[in-house]
This record gives sequence, C-alpha cells and structure tokens, in this order.
Amino acid sequence: SNTILAPQAAMGRSLRLHAGSVLHMASTMGHQTGFLGGVVLPVQWGASVVYQDVWNPEQFIELVARHRIEATNGNATFLLDMLRASNLHRHDLSSFRVFRLGGGPIPRSLVRGALEKLPGVTILRGWGQTENGVVTLTRHADPQAKLVATDGCAQPGMAIRVVDQENRPLACGTEGRLQCQGPFQFVGYL
Repeated sequence: SNTILAPQAAMGRSLRLHAGSVLHMASTMGHQTGFLGGVVLPVQWGASVVYQDVWNPEQFIELVARHRIEATNGNATFLLDMLRASNLHRHDLSSFRVFRLGGGPIPRSLVRGALEKLPGVTILRGWGQTENGVVTLTRHADPQAKLVATDGCAQPGMAIRVVDQENRPLACGTEGRLQCQGPFQFVGYL
C-alpha cells in the first residue's frame, strides 16, 4: 500500500493539487503512470480526471480548454507533441499550469522550448521507477537552470544518495550507484 499511496500523497503536494483540481491522463491504466496518476492520485486528492484513450496533441489542447485541465504528465514525446500542435495558440490554456515529465530521457532543449512557448506552465522533471514511484522531482520555485537540467531532489519522505561499490557516500557530482529509502520503496519481488 505504501508503494501506491505514499508517492501520490507527495505528488499531490508537489503539484499543488486540491479537491476540485482537474487532471489529464493519456497513459494506459495498465501501466504505473496511468494507474497512479489517473486513478489513485485523483481519488486520493478529490480531483477530477479527463482520460484520453489515444494520445492526440490537438485533441489534448481542446480538452484543456473545454475541461479547464490543470495538470498532466507524460514522457518527453507528449510534451514535444503538445508544443508542435497546430492549435496550440488557438485555445484558452490559462487553466493549464503543470506538465510533469518523466519516463525516459528529457532533452534540455525541449524543457527550454516549453518554458518559452508555455510561459504560464511549470515543467516539473522527475525520476522514479516501478519499484518506488516518482522519487525525485523539481519544484515550482526552482530556478530555470535546475528545471532544465536536473530531475530535482528527493520527494518529501524519501532519501537518496550516491555511493561507491563499498556503499560509501560520494560527493555531489560524482558518478556512482543510486540508493533510495523511504515509504515509496516497495517491499520486494515475489
């Protein structure tokens, strides 16, 4: 239960959700992203969710305008598609305030471009995996350099560190093995 509920409690706070928030989900419910972000998160926070069966960026833009969607998440391709949508600037997107990125590599140029084309939208980058949800995330108040180039810091309740082969902590900026600890961490494999 912790692996399902704890990350979404932290995510809701990080996304600044409230009862009445309107979310969007285009990932399948059979995948962790779709299930956690499209089912657990809205139920846990009392939010509404607009599902999109097949990703179509022009349709997404229309859904944001029609349903006053505040936040969505996806990998870099979703954001790139949105920025290239032919109707991007023909609809009222003033409700849309957060695009959370994860699930693969995130080009810095893409984030810079999104910050320019979508000035009212915060682009939050994160890192995680099936075994522990979204462990790190950038924050709304982070400077642009951090938003563009990092996956943020540990979500509340989680601890991370980089260690060498003998599990000794390494200095910032040193490559090594990443260790995670906290309530998001799953118990183990069956």
